[in-house]
Amino acid sequence: QWLWRTILNWLEVVVLFYGMYKFDHWATDALGILLIGTRQHALALLGHEAIHRNISKNFWINDGLGNLFNALPLFQSLNFYKGFHLDHHSNLLTENDPEIHFRNKGAKTWSLPMSHSKRYFILLKDLSGIGYLDTRHALPHILQHTRWYDLLLPVVFWAIIVTIFVQLNLGWIPWYWTLAFMTSYWAMFRQRAITEHIGTNSTHKLHANFVQRFFFLPHNTWYHYEHHECMYVPCWNLPHLRSEKVKNEAISVKDLYHQLSSN
Repeated sequence: QWLWRTILNWLEVVVLFYGMYKFDHWATDALGILLIGTRQHALALLGHEAIHRNISKNFWINDGLGNLFNALPLFQSLNFYKGFHLDHHSNLLTENDPEIHFRNKGAKTWSLPMSHSKRYFILLKDLSGIGYLDTRHALPHILQHTRWYDLLLPVVFWAIIVTIFVQLNLGWIPWYWTLAFMTSYWAMFRQRAITEHIGTNSTHKLHANFVQRFFFLPHNTWYHYEHHECMYVPCWNLPHLRSEKVKNEAISVKDLYHQLSSN
């Protein structure tokens, strides 16, 4: 399941870069960067499966594949985000939850009411690249869990990647990839985060339409409620987990937005 999802995401990336090369127009480039960021976000969520050891029971296979195909292409090692994320699970919405500290640093962005106009403004801010500066608020907690080789590994990886693409006269590809990461990727990351824990003392239970799933809720990530119940269930099994548990009904993302805007 992880493998075919990863292959599909990378094939989408290849097709998008080929389209940008083939048509060579600023509008195609802009659209390509937007869509590549959504695929980067999808790859990040597959890397999230590696954080929970859902790729393989073997440590070296799990972390090796998760690093090579998910984390390192996104300028980080698995361990760079692992401590932050697992502490979030252990201390959900308490004062020790690193996500709470992250949100408190940018309280105006995450505060309620989350009106439609505010959400669109945040989206445009992130797509412009300005919003990416907010990631600095997560660094203190992340760096306390990070070892020197976790920082060195992506540097070495990208030195090799850039060298190869420059030698192939395709140096524009790493540049556009980085631009997508700092704009569209972060915009999709934030839009997903808004649907998870904002406006609740737990986790929202959602269902999403096709457009939402493609852009910012890929790989069953709208089953975030179930993920927090059983974090070692891989994303491809979360629909089955929901079907076995008869609890509060899921609401649509549209209805959630309405709730957040009226709080």
